Amino acid sequence: MDVLNNEKRQKRLARNKESARKSRNRKKHYQEFLENKVKMLTQEANSLRQQLYTKTEDLEITPSQELDIKSKIDTISEKLESACNQRKEHIKFIIEEVIDVMIPSHAKLLILACQKPNIECPELSNEQLNYIKELQPVIIQEQCKLKEVVTELRKVRNEFDGMLNWAGELPQELMKFLSMDKVTELLNSEHPNNGFNS
Repeated sequence: MDVLNNEKRQKRLARNKESARKSRNRKKHYQEFLENKVKMLTQEANSLRQQLYTKTEDLEITPSQELDIKSKIDTISEKLESACNQRKEHIKFIIEEVIDVMIPSHAKLLILACQKPNIECPELSNEQLNYIKELQPVIIQEQCKLKEVVTELRKVRNEFDGMLNWAGELPQELMKFLSMDKVTELLNSEHPNNGFNS
Protein backbone atom coordinates (compact mmCIF):
# COMPACT_ATOMS: atom_id res chain seq x y z
CA MET A 1 0.00 0.00 0.00
CA ASP A 2 2.83 2.37 0.87
CA VAL A 3 4.54 1.61 -2.45
CA LEU A 4 1.32 2.33 -4.35
CA ASN A 5 0.75 5.58 -2.49
CA ASN A 6 4.35 6.58 -3.07
CA GLU A 7 4.02 5.91 -6.82
CA LYS A 8 0.85 7.99 -6.98
CA ARG A 9 2.53 10.79 -5.08
CA GLN A 10 5.56 10.70 -7.40
CA LYS A 11 3.31 10.83 -10.49
CA ARG A 12 1.36 13.72 -8.99
CA LEU A 13 4.56 15.60 -8.20
CA ALA A 14 5.81 14.98 -11.74
CA ARG A 15 2.58 16.36 -13.20
CA ASN A 16 2.78 19.40 -10.94
CA LYS A 17 6.40 20.03 -11.95
CA GLU A 18 5.50 19.81 -15.64
CA SER A 19 2.56 22.19 -15.17
CA ALA A 20 4.79 24.61 -13.27
CA ARG A 21 7.43 24.43 -16.02
CA LYS A 22 4.87 25.26 -18.70
CA SER A 23 3.55 28.11 -16.58
CA ARG A 24 7.06 29.52 -16.17
CA ASN A 25 7.59 29.35 -19.93
CA ARG A 26 4.32 31.20 -20.56
CA LYS A 27 5.28 33.83 -18.03
CA LYS A 28 8.76 34.17 -19.57
CA HIS A 29 7.39 34.62 -23.09
CA TYR A 30 4.85 37.19 -21.96
CA GLN A 31 7.51 39.07 -20.00
CA GLU A 32 9.74 39.16 -23.08
CA PHE A 33 6.82 40.47 -25.13
CA LEU A 34 6.18 43.28 -22.65
CA GLU A 35 9.87 44.16 -22.39
CA ASN A 36 10.13 44.40 -26.18
CA LYS A 37 7.01 46.55 -26.27
CA VAL A 38 8.39 48.92 -23.65
CA LYS A 39 11.75 49.03 -25.47
CA MET A 40 10.01 49.91 -28.73
CA LEU A 41 7.95 52.67 -27.07
CA THR A 42 11.08 54.04 -25.41
CA GLN A 43 12.92 54.14 -28.73
CA GLU A 44 9.99 55.90 -30.38
CA ALA A 45 9.83 58.45 -27.57
CA ASN A 46 13.57 59.13 -27.81
CA SER A 47 13.32 59.48 -31.59
CA LEU A 48 10.45 61.95 -31.31
CA ARG A 49 12.31 63.89 -28.65
CA GLN A 50 15.41 64.11 -30.87
CA GLN A 51 13.31 65.30 -33.79
CA LEU A 52 11.82 67.93 -31.54
CA TYR A 53 15.25 69.19 -30.51
CA THR A 54 16.51 69.46 -34.11
CA LYS A 55 13.43 71.28 -35.41
CA THR A 56 12.74 73.65 -32.53
CA GLU A 57 14.49 76.63 -34.08
CA ASP A 58 12.21 76.66 -37.12
CA LEU A 59 9.11 75.44 -35.35
CA GLU A 60 6.19 77.78 -34.95
CA ILE A 61 3.03 76.21 -33.61
CA THR A 62 -0.21 78.06 -34.25
CA PRO A 63 -3.06 77.75 -31.73
CA SER A 64 -5.00 75.51 -34.13
CA GLN A 65 -1.97 73.25 -34.61
CA GLU A 66 -1.44 73.06 -30.88
CA LEU A 67 -5.06 72.05 -30.36
CA ASP A 68 -4.69 69.42 -33.08
CA ILE A 69 -1.56 68.01 -31.44
CA LYS A 70 -3.23 67.93 -28.03
CA SER A 71 -6.22 66.17 -29.56
CA LYS A 72 -3.98 63.52 -31.10
CA ILE A 73 -2.09 63.02 -27.84
CA ASP A 74 -5.38 62.67 -25.97
CA THR A 75 -6.38 59.99 -28.46
CA ILE A 76 -3.05 58.19 -27.94
CA SER A 77 -3.51 58.48 -24.18
CA GLU A 78 -6.94 56.88 -24.33
CA LYS A 79 -5.67 54.02 -26.49
CA LEU A 80 -2.68 53.44 -24.21
CA GLU A 81 -4.87 53.50 -21.11
CA SER A 82 -7.21 50.94 -22.64
CA ALA A 83 -4.30 48.73 -23.74
CA CYS A 84 -2.62 48.97 -20.33
CA ASN A 85 -5.84 48.04 -18.53
CA GLN A 86 -6.30 45.04 -20.80
CA ARG A 87 -2.74 43.89 -20.17
CA LYS A 88 -3.14 44.32 -16.42
CA GLU A 89 -6.24 42.12 -16.48
CA HIS A 90 -4.42 39.56 -18.63
CA ILE A 91 -1.44 39.50 -16.27
CA LYS A 92 -3.77 39.10 -13.29
CA PHE A 93 -5.48 36.20 -15.05
CA ILE A 94 -2.15 34.53 -15.87
CA ILE A 95 -0.92 34.85 -12.26
CA GLU A 96 -4.16 33.33 -10.95
CA GLU A 97 -3.91 30.51 -13.48
CA VAL A 98 -0.31 29.80 -12.47
CA ILE A 99 -1.31 29.68 -8.81
CA ASP A 100 -4.22 27.34 -9.59
CA VAL A 101 -1.93 25.04 -11.57
CA MET A 102 0.70 24.99 -8.84
CA ILE A 103 -1.87 24.46 -6.08
CA PRO A 104 -4.65 22.27 -7.56
CA SER A 105 -7.85 21.65 -5.61
CA HIS A 106 -6.78 18.28 -4.21
CA ALA A 107 -3.53 19.82 -2.94
CA LYS A 108 -5.46 22.60 -1.22
CA LEU A 109 -7.64 19.97 0.42
CA LEU A 110 -4.56 18.06 1.60
CA ILE A 111 -3.03 21.22 3.04
CA LEU A 112 -6.27 22.07 4.83
CA ALA A 113 -6.54 18.56 6.24
CA CYS A 114 -2.92 18.74 7.38
CA GLN A 115 -3.34 22.10 9.09
CA LYS A 116 -6.60 21.07 10.77
CA PRO A 117 -6.49 17.33 11.49
CA ASN A 118 -9.98 17.36 13.05
CA ILE A 119 -11.69 18.89 10.01
CA GLU A 120 -14.31 16.73 8.32
CA CYS A 121 -13.32 15.69 4.79
CA PRO A 122 -15.99 13.34 3.39
CA GLU A 123 -13.90 12.97 0.23
CA LEU A 124 -11.14 11.24 2.20
CA SER A 125 -11.21 7.91 4.00
CA ASN A 126 -9.81 7.41 7.50
CA GLU A 127 -6.82 5.61 6.01
CA GLN A 128 -6.13 8.56 3.73
CA LEU A 129 -6.49 11.01 6.61
CA ASN A 130 -4.02 9.00 8.69
CA TYR A 131 -1.62 8.96 5.76
CA ILE A 132 -1.96 12.75 5.49
CA LYS A 133 -1.14 13.16 9.17
CA GLU A 134 2.05 11.15 8.65
CA LEU A 135 2.98 13.43 5.76
CA GLN A 136 2.22 16.58 7.73
CA PRO A 137 5.87 17.80 7.99
CA VAL A 138 6.43 17.27 4.25
CA ILE A 139 3.18 19.03 3.32
CA ILE A 140 4.00 22.01 5.56
CA GLN A 141 7.46 22.26 3.99
CA GLU A 142 5.99 22.18 0.47
CA GLN A 143 3.39 24.74 1.50
CA CYS A 144 6.16 27.14 2.56
CA LYS A 145 7.86 26.68 -0.81
CA LEU A 146 4.59 27.37 -2.61
CA LYS A 147 4.12 30.57 -0.63
CA GLU A 148 7.59 31.71 -1.70
CA VAL A 149 6.75 31.01 -5.34
CA VAL A 150 3.46 32.90 -5.06
CA THR A 151 5.31 35.85 -3.52
CA GLU A 152 7.77 35.89 -6.44
CA LEU A 153 4.91 35.75 -8.94
CA ARG A 154 3.27 38.72 -7.28
CA LYS A 155 6.55 40.64 -7.51
CA VAL A 156 6.64 39.92 -11.24
CA ARG A 157 3.07 41.15 -11.59
CA ASN A 158 3.98 44.36 -9.75
CA GLU A 159 6.92 44.88 -12.12
CA PHE A 160 4.59 44.44 -15.10
CA ASP A 161 2.17 46.94 -13.58
CA GLY A 162 5.03 49.44 -13.19
CA MET A 163 6.03 49.08 -16.86
CA LEU A 164 2.44 49.45 -18.01
CA ASN A 165 1.90 52.50 -15.81
CA TRP A 166 5.00 54.08 -17.33
CA ALA A 167 3.65 53.43 -20.83
CA GLY A 168 0.33 54.96 -19.81
CA GLU A 169 2.05 58.13 -18.57
CA LEU A 170 3.99 58.59 -21.83
CA PRO A 171 1.38 60.87 -23.49
CA GLN A 172 1.40 63.17 -20.45
CA GLU A 173 5.18 63.36 -20.68
CA LEU A 174 4.91 64.31 -24.35
CA MET A 175 2.45 67.07 -23.44
CA LYS A 176 5.23 68.80 -21.50
CA PHE A 177 7.06 69.42 -24.77
CA LEU A 178 4.13 71.16 -26.47
CA SER A 179 4.93 74.49 -24.90
CA MET A 180 7.66 76.37 -26.78
CA ASP A 181 8.77 77.92 -23.49
CA LYS A 182 9.28 74.44 -22.04
CA VAL A 183 11.22 73.29 -25.09
CA THR A 184 13.43 76.38 -25.05
CA GLU A 185 14.04 76.03 -21.31
CA LEU A 186 14.97 72.36 -21.72
CA LEU A 187 17.33 73.02 -24.61
CA ASN A 188 18.99 75.88 -22.76
CA SER A 189 19.49 73.69 -19.70
CA GLU A 190 21.10 70.90 -21.77
CA HIS A 191 22.93 73.11 -24.30
CA PRO A 192 23.79 76.49 -22.70
CA ASN A 193 25.46 77.78 -25.87
CA ASN A 194 22.73 76.90 -28.37
CA GLY A 195 21.62 80.51 -28.90
CA PHE A 196 18.25 80.38 -27.15
CA ASN A 197 17.28 82.87 -24.51
CA SER A 198 15.84 81.85 -21.19
